[in-house]
Amino acid sequence: MLSFEYHIIMLAAMVMNAAPVISQDVGGPVEQVGVDVGVMVSQVVEHHLIGCHLVLISTTPHSHVLSILIRHMRLAVESCVVVDAGSVLSQDQLTQDHLLQGIWGDARTTCRGLLFDLSSNINTHLVLRFLVSAKLWKFPETRVVVVGGKPGVGDVLLHHIFRNTVHALYLAFSDIAPNTPPRLGNSRLRKSLPQEALVSERVWVYRRCLYCNNGEADVQLIQDWNLTSGIFQDQLQNFRGHKMRVVSVPVFPYMDYVQRSDVRGGIVEPGDSIDTRLIQSFSAVLNFTFDIYGEPDRSFGDEKDGNFTGMVGQLQREQSDFTTVMGPTVGRLKVVKFLRMYPSDLMVVTSLKPSLLPAHLSFIRPFSGYNAKAHMSLESEASVAS
Repeated sequence: MLSFEYHIIMLAAMVMNAAPVISQDVGGPVEQVGVDVGVMVSQVVEHHLIGCHLVLISTTPHSHVLSILIRHMRLAVESCVVVDAGSVLSQDQLTQDHLLQGIWGDARTTCRGLLFDLSSNINTHLVLRFLVSAKLWKFPETRVVVVGGKPGVGDVLLHHIFRNTVHALYLAFSDIAPNTPPRLGNSRLRKSLPQEALVSERVWVYRRCLYCNNGEADVQLIQDWNLTSGIFQDQLQNFRGHKMRVVSVPVFPYMDYVQRSDVRGGIVEPGDSIDTRLIQSFSAVLNFTFDIYGEPDRSFGDEKDGNFTGMVGQLQREQSDFTTVMGPTVGRLKVVKFLRMYPSDLMVVTSLKPSLLPAHLSFIRPFSGYNAKAHMSLESEASVAS
């Protein structure tokens, strides 16, 4: 078995083995907070991220919390990539692109986990910039665990970069005395989290929910948390009334609609068609609402220099949530994902369902496997015999 190794992305654009960074001794409550966070992160990794491609991102290489996280994670996993976000962002664009290719693993990677050390709140913007450059939004199933101060909970979990992230936790710590009421820097959190919701004297656990605020994203404080099970919930079975924007091109019988107004690209009135029935069925089961907009040029999408027009272009620019029927091409598959398709041929060859052979053919039915010459010989012999 390989030993526990950490790879730090250096300024020289090389991935190198490195020993964990040991910070200066810190005692008292601050030390205990770090230990609590380290234990909690190791529990999340051990029970939910085993076998995943793990990346630990920090902006302060000599962070006390980072050192504790590395020390505890060594007990749960064999390897992890450690990234200094500031060092990566200081490189030229070509070097950045080369380094960021290794963040998400390779084509065989099916599980990814990102852990962020935001204990130094002054550099939070560097991590968010790093995630934008790494295009986190393209990997919605990536499991994110953030460690940082309580005042930054809302600003981080509700940041636009996490718009597609299904699973995101925030382990928040505070250096205040245990008996001091918690100070919340986000007004939304102050209104929604009562004083008795404190789950630990030193560490709080928050979760990003995609649709819990009347169909919109919000932050939840987990009161009865258990990091070994149930912490990452399936949030895609109930959209809680979230309104979807659908873009469409009429292709009867798969999609048909009537313009509500003369405005190009406005809301349309869907007619009875296959896609209309599918969308209505999905919305009833998954609890979402929708508006269907006509594509102004009635175009599926043509590519030019990597950018698409039509319905594909609206998906690429994140102007719509999904489209009605459209065929996949090599170019389109690079920028959008397709659901399971159904046959869309306009011309279909049909025939009657096979039935039993008539009784008057029973004489030659046993010989149906022989060739025509055998049939003719059999018929001739039968004629002579008669």
